[in-house]
Formats: sequence, C-alpha cells, structure tokens
Amino acid sequence: RHQESLAGADTVLVDEIAAVVRSIHARAGTMARTGPRVFARLMELVDAADLTVGVDADLDAETIRIIAEALPHRTVHVLEYRPNFGGLPARFGSPDEASRQIVEALDAGIPALVMSDAAAKLEAQADLFRRLYPDKHIVAIHALPGRPTTGTPEIKSLLADVDLGIPEIDLLLCSPAVASGLSITREHFLRHIAIYSGTLTPEAFNQLLRRDRTAKDWFVGIQGSGIRGAASAQDAIQAAMTGAADRANVLSAGRIAIPAGTPFDASVASLEAADGYGRAHYAGRLWRLLESRGWTCSRADKPSAQTRKVAKDLDRLGAILSDDAYLQAILAAPDRPAAEIEQLRQVPAPSPETSATVARFDCKQTFGIRPGADIPIPLI
Repeated sequence: RHQESLAGADTVLVDEIAAVVRSIHARAGTMARTGPRVFARLMELVDAADLTVGVDADLDAETIRIIAEALPHRTVHVLEYRPNFGGLPARFGSPDEASRQIVEALDAGIPALVMSDAAAKLEAQADLFRRLYPDKHIVAIHALPGRPTTGTPEIKSLLADVDLGIPEIDLLLCSPAVASGLSITREHFLRHIAIYSGTLTPEAFNQLLRRDRTAKDWFVGIQGSGIRGAASAQDAIQAAMTGAADRANVLSAGRIAIPAGTPFDASVASLEAADGYGRAHYAGRLWRLLESRGWTCSRADKPSAQTRKVAKDLDRLGAILSDDAYLQAILAAPDRPAAEIEQLRQVPAPSPETSATVARFDCKQTFGIRPGADIPIPLI
C-alpha cells in the first residue's frame, strides 16, 4: 500500500531500530517466515535514501553490526546521547512482596501500574483481581495466545490515547506487548510495580520501566532465582540449524537437502546468543544496567511468612481462573481450515476470538483430533 511513497524516500527515520531488527530476526515472531524478505526490503529502503537515522534507547553492537554488514558500502555513524537527568530509585525484592503491594494499592484506592515479562501470570492476576475487586477498573494488556487483549476495542482505544484513558483505571497490568506502543505522560499511577522473570533481556525490560514517564520509583519483584542456565552461541547456532532443517526439501532420490546457512541465519543465531547471555543472570544484569543509567538500586526486606502464604494462594487461584478462561475460549472457538489458520497467524494484533481459533486448531493437530470433532476437555 505504501510501496510507491517509500521507494522515493530521501530520508528515513527508524524508531526503536534495535527492536525492529530483533523482531524481523525472531524465529518465533510474526515475521518468522517472511523475515529474510522483510529485512532485505528494509535494507533496500535504507540504501536508497540519502540519509537514514535509527533511534533506540537500547541500541546495541549486534544491531549495528548486522546493519553495517548488510550495507558494507554505506558508512554507519553512531551518536550517543546521554540524558542529563538522573534515574529513579528501584527496590529489588520478592514477587510475593509485589503481590502484597498490588493488593494494598487496590484496598487503599491507590492507582497502580504493573509491568511484567510473564504474560500468563499477568493474565492470571487480572482474572483474580477482577473477581476480588468487582468495583475496580482493572485492565490487562498482553498478547497471550488464546486470549490476547491487544486486539480488543478497549485496548486499541486506550493505546490510541493512553493519557486520556488512564484516569478511569485503578490497576493497569502490562506485558512486553506494550514495549514500544505505550508512553504515559499524564500523572495518574501512584504505585509502580514490576515483576521480572528473565524472559526478556535486561535492556528490553528497562524499556517497560520507562513506559510511564511520570513514575517516581519502582519496586522490582524478581521471579525465580535471578539466574538462568548460561546461554552460548553454540546453543543458538544449533537452534538455527534445526530451523533450517525444518525447511528442508525432499529430493526425488529420497535424500534431504538442507538449505545452506545465509547471513540472515547467522544474524538470527548471533542475536539469540547475545539475548541468551543477557538473560543468564537477569536480576544482576538489570541492577547493573539501571545503575549505569543513574538509577539508585537497593534490596527490599524479605517478605513475611504471611505475605508468602497469601501470595502463593493468590497465584494458585489466579492460575485456576485463567486456565478455565483459556479452556472456555478454545471450546467456543470455531474450526477453520489450515489455509485460513495460516493467514490468521500473520495478524499482528489478533482479537481474542481469532487467537482462540488458532489455539483450537493447534490443539486438534497436537492430539490428532479430526476436523469437526469435539475436543475432550481433559486434553486441554
């Protein structure tokens, strides 16, 4: 639709350029199949322009290397801007304490913003708190398969003008689905809570913490030990090779020809290895990243035994409610042919109904249930 106007661009501005490059190279993302073609088209656009400016608060060496190698005849200049304002106070503690603070805010009528990289837990919390506080306006933004909210009219309207919509919200829970689509400049939320489980790199999680420009401080609950198994480039390369094997062509002689690795495949492996390294010690690396940007980090007190017990009960009840909602969504979804399902997978912000339809198809494929047959509830 915009091909003609883009082709003649003299100057190109790419906002969140590191996120753009990573999204294109993500094997499990919406561009998993079209990534090489999309990246080639982007580089054509960049090469044709007299000047291209890429902007990102978390621009990294890998992104710069990938672009420079794709356009070896163009010169890449890196300009670093250091803001003259200080960072925020951040207290690191337990996710149980994070849950306690959410409950305390709801009880006291304090508007609260929660950021989490665990969409499933976030949705479970939203389901539970809506039951416990029916008089409160609780909103969750996530792209969880089967029941995403990013494609609902309410969330689309909110993201179109978030400063206009937030005064009506008592509790807003956000996943990485809002990493670059949300910017709050109106002061409303008085409590800011984050729950970090290491599924994002520290740089990406830092982006979540900057979505509310009015925040005065953050409490960061670390889910898990703060340490994941150390990732290696070898693991990422093996994963990329497996992906190439999945695209293998069966020859007439019965042999299988695996496509040769491309520079794009190498970039996929390199990015995955770098991200994996960043997530290996996610708590400590987030702490150091925030301090390097002027934040003041400290440890919170350990939660009491009562706080831990209540948080565990809340997690258990929330998971039950969320699982039931997922079950009902799949059971209510229609059956669609495989060709249509593949088209639905490419929808960038699917409605809950669309996502549930895809989840129903995948469930039937997994368990070998024929089209038109009902899904036995115990299988879900």
